[in-house]
Amino acid sequence: CVGCVWWFWYYCNKFPDDAFKNLGLTYSNIFHDFKKLKAELEVLYNDTNYQNLNHIYDLVKIFELEGLKTVLPEAYNLFSLILTLPSTSVSVERSFFLV
Repeated sequence: CVGCVWWFWYYCNKFPDDAFKNLGLTYSNIFHDFKKLKAELEVLYNDTNYQNLNHIYDLVKIFELEGLKTVLPEAYNLFSLILTLPSTSVSVERSFFLV
């Protein structure tokens, strides 16, 4: 997950190219400048201020408080999207319901 804040410390040395490619394939209609998004993510991954966060919500809150959503707009859009996606799928929940 390119937006997993607990992996930022690792991504500063090894960018998650496969996950980023999948993001491009899945959400090409939302993100139009993938070079800019990658550059913004690399900045965040390498900044130690963001490597010890517990949740993506913490990062979005920092973006809003410090005005970073206008400085790093593609990354802000990605993290906002992540917050809106359900963390479970209905099919998984249904399979447990039937048990």
